[in-house]
Amino acid sequence: MKIYFDGDSHVSGYGLEDLSNHSIPAHLSKLFNADYDNRAVAGSSVDQILQRTRNYILQCKQTHQWPDLIVIGLPDWDGQDWFEQGQYYSWNSLGINY
Repeated sequence: MKIYFDGDSHVSGYGLEDLSNHSIPAHLSKLFNADYDNRAVAGSSVDQILQRTRNYILQCKQTHQWPDLIVIGLPDWDGQDWFEQGQYYSWNSLGINY
């Protein structure tokens, strides 16, 4: 069994000393006796999470290798992406491009 994870700092395990034992993906994967792919990034907005997950699904479609479960952790309400002059800028309570 394989689980795909994406989200913000809560899912990435930001600030934990031992991600392989104490992160949300580690706990859930042990519960299901599964391998996992954690692509969560601290400070991510919903837009970033959706884009990464979309890219992952497109990659799975090309390789015909699918996870058995997809788990998405959504960030706080204040995370946003702004597009200006050909570049995306992320903004949240921690600042811009955190």
